[in-house]
Amino acid sequence: EEAKEVAALVPLSKKEAARKERMEKVLDLDAAAADADAAMAAAVAKSEAGGKINSKERKLVQRHQQKEEITSQTKELEDVGLSAFTLSLAGSSKALRMANAEAGVTGEDGSGGRTLGNDIIVDGFNLSAPKRELFVDAKLRLLGGRRYGLLGPNGRGKSTLLKHIAAGRFPLPVGV
Repeated sequence: EEAKEVAALVPLSKKEAARKERMEKVLDLDAAAADADAAMAAAVAKSEAGGKINSKERKLVQRHQQKEEITSQTKELEDVGLSAFTLSLAGSSKALRMANAEAGVTGEDGSGGRTLGNDIIVDGFNLSAPKRELFVDAKLRLLGGRRYGLLGPNGRGKSTLLKHIAAGRFPLPVGV
């Protein structure tokens, strides 16, 4: 306890004090945001249950509805952005399941993705734009615990591949 008291008595430099103050503000903002989210969720639950809500709760419910609408519009825009592209896999899902079973590979979901431990393996996929083939009979192999970067010229499908993966349209194994 004496060491804690001594540490508290040592004055902070201006830089350290400013950093401490910024961190405290961030923590306060995080706590305030969590409180606001909890109040919004409570107001929405009360409204859905048919309870009487006051004007403040009504505003929270309206704000929640606006957030939901923006989220759905954003999702629709993302879907439109990817709908122009075509993603296909070589081989049928039955053939893929059989090949995985023979290889002793686990985590296969029938869509072409499979895992061996934490590794992701997708063989023979095609990704194309309306007038351009981006990936033809490509193989994606990612080893668990490693970091990867995508390198290549502009317009070759790097971002499109990542967008398909992020949108859940690229066939990855269940649980990855």
